[in-house]
Amino acid sequence: MDSIALALVALNGIVLAVPFWYQWRNRAYDLFHPMVWYSVMYGVPMILVKGTSLALGARSVTIELASDPVESLRRALAYSLVGSVCLMAGFWGFGIRGPGIPALLRRSRTYRPGVVVAFFAVATVATVFLASEGAFGSSLSGEMDLNWVRISWLRPVTLWAGYSLFLMIFMAAKSRSLVLNAVAGALIAVNLGFAAVSGSRAAILATVLWGVAAVTYARFPVRRMRTVLKWGVIAAAALVAGMLFITPYRILRQELFGTGRRVSLGESAGLMFKSAEAVRNLGGGERTEFLASSFLERFSPIENLAVTLGRLEELRDLEAKKGMDHNIRKEFLWALVPRVLFPAKPLIGTFGWDFSQVYLDDEEMTTSNGPTVVGDLYRNWGMPGIVLGMAFMGVVLRWLYERLIVESAGFPMAALCFVALSRVSWEAMFSPFFTEGSRALVPLLGMTLLLEATSRLSYTGEWKPPERDAPSAPFPLPPERRS
Repeated sequence: MDSIALALVALNGIVLAVPFWYQWRNRAYDLFHPMVWYSVMYGVPMILVKGTSLALGARSVTIELASDPVESLRRALAYSLVGSVCLMAGFWGFGIRGPGIPALLRRSRTYRPGVVVAFFAVATVATVFLASEGAFGSSLSGEMDLNWVRISWLRPVTLWAGYSLFLMIFMAAKSRSLVLNAVAGALIAVNLGFAAVSGSRAAILATVLWGVAAVTYARFPVRRMRTVLKWGVIAAAALVAGMLFITPYRILRQELFGTGRRVSLGESAGLMFKSAEAVRNLGGGERTEFLASSFLERFSPIENLAVTLGRLEELRDLEAKKGMDHNIRKEFLWALVPRVLFPAKPLIGTFGWDFSQVYLDDEEMTTSNGPTVVGDLYRNWGMPGIVLGMAFMGVVLRWLYERLIVESAGFPMAALCFVALSRVSWEAMFSPFFTEGSRALVPLLGMTLLLEATSRLSYTGEWKPPERDAPSAPFPLPPERRS
C-alpha cells in the first residue's frame, strides 16, 4: 500500500466532488454539465477507482514499464489533481465574455419530422458505404491503406445519424406525441444495430446518451434528483451492455480475423451473435466477475498517464522518429487543410496506435491508446501546458454551456450543437476537442440551414417569412418549464 498515492487519490476526490456539490446547492441537475461529465466519465472511474486500486497494491504491467513505477503513479495522481483544479478554475473562475451564438440556432423550436428522418436515412446509407471502405467501427479494419479521400467525404455525412436521433427525441419529448415517440424508437433501434456490429462499446453508449441528452435539454433544467438518477441508470445499463457483449466480440474478432483483415458488416454481425452466445453461457457469478475485471482493465488512462510521465525523457528521440513530437501543433496545422484539396496530407489520426507502440511496447498495435489530455499537454509544453491548457479548456466549455444551454433553453439546434461540440475525450489527447469540433461544424451547419429552410415552407410549397421566437427565458426557468 502506498499511503502517499492514497492521499493524492483523496485530494482528487475532493476536487472531483465540487461539480456535484455545485448542482446540489443550486437544485438544478444536469448529467451533461461539462464539469459533471468530466467527473462522472473520467475522474471517478479513471482516477479514483483505478487510482485507489493501484495505490492499494494492484499490479500494473503498464506502469512497470517505467523505471520507477511508484514515483510515476504518484506523479500521475498529482498532475491529474493540478489538471482538475485548473479545469474547474477556468470554468468557474472566468466570465463568459465573447461572441454570442448565431441567431440561426435560436430561430426554430421544432422541425419537420419527415426531413429529420430523411437526414437519418442519408446518414445510414453513408454509414454502409463507409463500412464498405473498411473505415466504420473500431474493429472492422486493421489496415491503413484505405481510400482516405472518399472516407473524408463520407464521415461528416454519417454524423447526421446521431444529430437526427437527437432532434427527433428532443421534439418527441417536447410534444409528448405518440407518433414522434414511435419514430424516435425506430431510429434508436437502427442506430443501436449499427453500433453493435461496429464492435464499439462507445458507439452503443453514445446512442443512448444522444437520447438521454435530448430528453434532458428538452426539459431543461431538471429540478428532481430522481429524474437525473433514472437517466443515469439508463446510461449505465448501456455501458454495462457494451462492456458485456463487445469485449468478447473483440476477442473473437482477433482470434478469427487478426488485425490486418477487413471485416464486412455481415461478418461483424455474425461475430456479435457469437459474442452474445458466449455471454449467455456464462453463469451469473462469472458474468459479474467478468464485468468487474473488464471495467477495471478499461479504467487504464491513469496508467497511461503514469507511463507517459515515467518514460517521456527516454522516448523523446523515438517520438521524433515516429513523428509524434509536437503533435498538438501539427494536428492544429493539418486539421484545417481538407483532404479533398490535399489528398497526400499526412494521417493525423494514428497517434493512438503510435502511442501504444512507443510507450506500451505493443508491437502489433492491437488497440489505440492515449496519454490523457493532461499527459498530452505535458508532453508538448510541460507543467505550463497543463495549467494553461486545462484552464483554457474550462473557459471554452463554460462559453459553450452558457451560450448554447442556459441562454438558449428550449431550442433543439442550440442543444444539439452543445452536445456535439462539448464532448472531450479526456483519456486521449488535447487537440481533437478543437480539431474534431471544427470538422463537426460543417455537417452541423449544412443540417441547420436545410432544416431551417424546410421549416419555413408551407405544405403548399410557398415560402413563409421567418418567424421570430420570443427570447429564451433566463435561468432558472419558470416552474411550468421545469422537470
